[in-house]
Amino acid sequence: MNAERLGGLAAFLADPLVASLVQAHPNRVAEPGFTPPAAWLDWWDVDAARTVDWLSLLNHYQRDLACPSIPPSLRSVITSARRLQLPRDPHPDSIQTTQRPAVYGMSPKKGHEVARMVDYIAHLLSSTPALARVSHVVDVGAGQGYLSRALRDSLGLHVLAIDGDDRQTQGAERRAEKIAAKSRNAKTSSPHPSSSGSLTHKTIRINPDTLRSAVSEWTSEHEHKHSEPVQVLVVALHACGSLTPDILRGVLASRGGEQRWTPAAALVVGCCYNLMSENDFPLSKRLAAHPSRPRMELYRRHDHTRPDHSYDSTDNNHELVLTQHHVQLAAQVPSQWTRTPATLRAAELAMNKVVWRALLGRWVGLREGREGQSERRGLVTGRAEVECACDRDTGESVSAPRPQVRLGKLPASAYTSFPAFLRSASAKAGVSLPPDAYAYLDTREGKEMEGRLRCLYVMRCLLGPAVESLLLLDRVVWLREGLEEAGDRREAGMVSLFDQGTGSARNVAIVVAPRSDFALLRFAQ
Repeated sequence: MNAERLGGLAAFLADPLVASLVQAHPNRVAEPGFTPPAAWLDWWDVDAARTVDWLSLLNHYQRDLACPSIPPSLRSVITSARRLQLPRDPHPDSIQTTQRPAVYGMSPKKGHEVARMVDYIAHLLSSTPALARVSHVVDVGAGQGYLSRALRDSLGLHVLAIDGDDRQTQGAERRAEKIAAKSRNAKTSSPHPSSSGSLTHKTIRINPDTLRSAVSEWTSEHEHKHSEPVQVLVVALHACGSLTPDILRGVLASRGGEQRWTPAAALVVGCCYNLMSENDFPLSKRLAAHPSRPRMELYRRHDHTRPDHSYDSTDNNHELVLTQHHVQLAAQVPSQWTRTPATLRAAELAMNKVVWRALLGRWVGLREGREGQSERRGLVTGRAEVECACDRDTGESVSAPRPQVRLGKLPASAYTSFPAFLRSASAKAGVSLPPDAYAYLDTREGKEMEGRLRCLYVMRCLLGPAVESLLLLDRVVWLREGLEEAGDRREAGMVSLFDQGTGSARNVAIVVAPRSDFALLRFAQ
């Protein structure tokens, strides 16, 4: 089923209409000279009174509430995105989270994630005969050590906490000292009641080779008297960028031979995707052989919004090229936008930031990110960057190029209204805007453009979970291929571990465990 969904997602994201929506950043679309693809005309070429309401798009996505005002092309895209993406609600048969006391310095979101990880690991180890002897855990990308300390204190495990940043390692050690001091002041018996556990911190530049070496060195100090390798559980909570596939590569390559240890199981939750390497996709042979010829080109320019870009839903031979736009959108969680009035306000604020910045590009050229970042990478970076001034298609002569500014971050108060935003932006950038700019959204042209941009913004965000689903499934299918080729009796799967409503957007854990107990890893499909 996973392999079939993987192919369906690849074909869907390779579709020209879907690709054009992903690749069309609002900053480019807002320019008067922009010509929309022909497939956009049923929602683009309308007046302000008939502009598609963005909440209708969201309702159709979240609750399948079809609205007659949604054009067929967009309705079809939303329906396919909802059908193909992975389900993200915690599985109803998954373990129940134990109520644990609040930990010093840990946010409610982090507390939820750590508690769920610890309880799932406890359930996995206690109910899987092949893992009964596991007492060693490697926490990769351990950061401030919240999960590492919880595994030691709650489960009595020996934990190696590895991070690539020495500041994080030192911070984790200082935090552990503070927790111990607070425990002593409260006259509790021990900061970690299980005397059988231990915690070791180590800073290394993490890749598959250094990971294997670090674990070998550590386990040599805990080797059993008999000759069998130490059984190790590898875990990671929010492994950013290429760290997730690198951890999984280490798990695949660390079986057999003269190893002092062997990865008995793994539980890895990824994080952001914008720091991935182009070599991280596609990983699976199944996806690499797909007719869309999937590949990742983060650092190259792509134009899927050319005027001549046609849309033919019956043609399945379009190429799938994941770009920086795809990996940035993969972090979106539109299913949670209307969960509470507060989340809806946050979603509207995020939309205003993108839409109004795009509209500002009518008068100035915007450059985002750190100085020189785009030149080093040779790409269009971040939320918005207009590289060069161009003549406006207004019938008026242009005597000088638009000023090029790097706007940076503005406070939330700057987005209370469009005129307030323009005043804040012009003051921050040190540029003067024409008086009619402040009344632009009162004009017919302005209302139409704002409606189009809001529609585009929402459609792009609705595609984000489909992109993330493709990346997750590619990794799981790749793991299964590697395990099968090696004759390994472990299996790979996924579990929705966290509640996205708590703010834990990246809530899917990739699991590698003995095949005999793979019922633990069920993932609703």
